[in-house]
Amino acid sequence: MRAMPGNLALKEMLAFTSRLLKSEDEPKTFVSLYRILEKVTEDVQNINHTGSAQLDVLRVLNDPNAYDLTGISLQMRIKAIERVSVLIRHTPERLAVHTEAVRFCKKVLQDIQSDISQLEERNVIELHKVLTILSVSQAEGVSRRASELQKELHKVVSEMAWENQEIVQLPFLIGYLSSIRGAHSQLDRDQTAKFVEIINRKMQQEDNVRFLVHNFNQVVPFVEISEKFGEVEFGNVLLQKWMEGKKPREDLARLFVACKSYIRQKERAGSWSQEDEAAFQKTSLERISKAFSES
Repeated sequence: MRAMPGNLALKEMLAFTSRLLKSEDEPKTFVSLYRILEKVTEDVQNINHTGSAQLDVLRVLNDPNAYDLTGISLQMRIKAIERVSVLIRHTPERLAVHTEAVRFCKKVLQDIQSDISQLEERNVIELHKVLTILSVSQAEGVSRRASELQKELHKVVSEMAWENQEIVQLPFLIGYLSSIRGAHSQLDRDQTAKFVEIINRKMQQEDNVRFLVHNFNQVVPFVEISEKFGEVEFGNVLLQKWMEGKKPREDLARLFVACKSYIRQKERAGSWSQEDEAAFQKTSLERISKAFSES
């Protein structure tokens, strides 16, 4: 195996990999194998330098009798296929490491599918991100399985969210729509519409509007979701709050940026008139001037 020159940490990791896989004294756990896999796949530019280690680890992972399966969480399995997806994307199909990576992903995806109703909110979002990547891969069997699982996952989650809309939280709803952006055209629009409707209802509550404004830079902006899913309600709520002048001044800058983004979207759609712009500029000048005079 050709080691990367000058990378002592990587050389040590590869040596540890070899010792772990060959030793009968040291227990091989899923977590320890994942940590090694994480290390030998983190440098995409030099991923071929660690091909032997990747192959060794994947062969063990593909052998259920070779390591301890006790307590492997869904979150850990999702993390594992995320790392293996790097190999699928960046290694030629003719290599054994690519074949083993595809084999591992198929196995884990099938395993997750049988446990899909047990997924927690965070795992759902992370899984959607990984499935979006895998569904557009060229790996035979993986893209189809990933696409099927993503559709099934979307159906299950949308139904659960609809049935429990009183308790489902706005951060999850926004995060979820963010996670399916790359695949939303392949998913059932009626199911996506359930999320949109729940968010629209929640945006009637002042606390949720406040959350959106305060977390505008941390979550997917409603104007972007609006553009992706063909909804205008999200941006309308923001613009209405700005024009009403009811938000405290510490929210002012973020809300102004949000409104300007939404207005650009309306301008492209031809639904923003000169009268609208004049009213917006007048209100904005008044609000900003007032904020400065009170600071």
